[in-house]
Amino acid sequence: MLRTTQKGTVLITLIVAMTLMAALGAGIYRLTTSSSFSEFLANKNDNAYDLARAGIRYGVDLRTFTFPATTFLMPDADHTFTVQITGGVITSTGIVNPGTFLEARRSLTYDASWAPAPIPGVISFAGDMPSFGSPIVNNPLAIQPSQDGKTVNLGGGVTDSYGSLWYQGSSSVGSCSNGACSFNAGIRAYFDFTFVNEDYSADSTNSADGFTFAVISAINNTRDRTGGAAPGNSQGELMGYAGPDDTADSLGLRPPKMALEFDTYPNNTSPDVCASGSRNDPSPFSNHAALMFWGDRTISGTCSGGYPKGSFDDNRHGAGGSSGDPINTPTSSDSGYYQGANRTCKSSSNTCNWMEDGYTYSARVEIVRPSAANGSGTYDYQINAWILLKSSVPQLLPFQDVTTPYTASAPQIIKTISLSQADHDALSRIYFGFTEATGGRTGNITLSDLRVSFPQNTGDCSFGVSPANATFTGAGGPGTTAVTTTAACPWWSASADPAYTSWLHVTSGASDTGNGTVSYTVDANAGSARTGYMTIA
Repeated sequence: MLRTTQKGTVLITLIVAMTLMAALGAGIYRLTTSSSFSEFLANKNDNAYDLARAGIRYGVDLRTFTFPATTFLMPDADHTFTVQITGGVITSTGIVNPGTFLEARRSLTYDASWAPAPIPGVISFAGDMPSFGSPIVNNPLAIQPSQDGKTVNLGGGVTDSYGSLWYQGSSSVGSCSNGACSFNAGIRAYFDFTFVNEDYSADSTNSADGFTFAVISAINNTRDRTGGAAPGNSQGELMGYAGPDDTADSLGLRPPKMALEFDTYPNNTSPDVCASGSRNDPSPFSNHAALMFWGDRTISGTCSGGYPKGSFDDNRHGAGGSSGDPINTPTSSDSGYYQGANRTCKSSSNTCNWMEDGYTYSARVEIVRPSAANGSGTYDYQINAWILLKSSVPQLLPFQDVTTPYTASAPQIIKTISLSQADHDALSRIYFGFTEATGGRTGNITLSDLRVSFPQNTGDCSFGVSPANATFTGAGGPGTTAVTTTAACPWWSASADPAYTSWLHVTSGASDTGNGTVSYTVDANAGSARTGYMTIA
């Protein structure tokens, strides 16, 4: 009995002990499971937060629109974000595992109504002003982009200034990488400009000097170059487009290049291309807009200070033309030259010289780049330009829309030039932007609402990348992908949205022509899985 009882006691004791251990085990299990589950949910919340951030960035690019909440699918249906934009206020919600008990949501709101909105499919001051934020100047006041992303001031009210303002960003528009864009089928540009200082002097020389909208070869130039007077000289007439600046080769902006100049300081005092006042402007002295290319490529003789003449006549009327090079617009009767009518000044009853009347003008430039040579083996470029008082533009919205050709009115400037195979190839990639200069007089010019697009030749180039996907362990490491295309087709590569994929780096193959290889590295990752993207070709 005792033994039984002992046995029973032992049995009861064992049962109680087992129950206690089970309870403790359950507690430990609940504690461990709860901790792991909380960590799991925290990761999901972090992922939802990252998705919401991605939605904000996407919304910033689309904030010209107002639409109900729209869902964007990520690489899989378990990761989405929704974006709603009303009056420039963006609300983005990141969602992980939608519709399940593991669903995680995070919402962010960003008020972007204060900032000028970018224009889809267009490079613009509104959306890309930071990419214009590093002008190459001899005086910091020469070119000043505004902080609000709306305007750029040229001239700065100082004498003897010059410089260039190139787009220096990367964009799918024009396949641009670090400012170098594919010229492809050409370029369309729109911008507004205002000469702030009114000038009604008889010779139109009360303020200086003017500016250009320029396109230059990105193969023969780097984006840190500008034209301009040689150090110690005063030559505003060069407009920052011609002249050596302090470039090591003394050639400034090297051809091939082309520009539409807006000249409000007429010069016609000397045939010497190196003397001040030697731009050979057509008489009588009048403000004008004209197409300029480059002068003779043969460097013969020197200017004061020992600088070669090679770049000084790059915007002199009538220069160039040797060996098939285009001729800078020679006379006022040429189709590449336009002179508008003088009008009453904006702030007085005086008759101001054209453009220098205080009013805002709108300019549009279209360059059509051919895909094939003509029968003579050269390439015919068609250049059209409109310069209109903004308040008189017959259809402003179509005039501003650079995604399509403008046909509502005839251009004031229309010209065809022929380029050699070598020059055509050198213009497969370009920098675009503005140049300006002042001499002994000061100037203040406001640029605003720049819009640029690059029409594409369809079917000219096709590209393939292999492999198109790659998976890495948490240790990261190097990777490569091959690019296949035809020999004459240029391409670029870049990691998409560096702020979001800062752990993905292109190490070689950032640009090439024909077949090539892109090499990249992936940083180590101690956290949850992540996905990055590269844009190639």
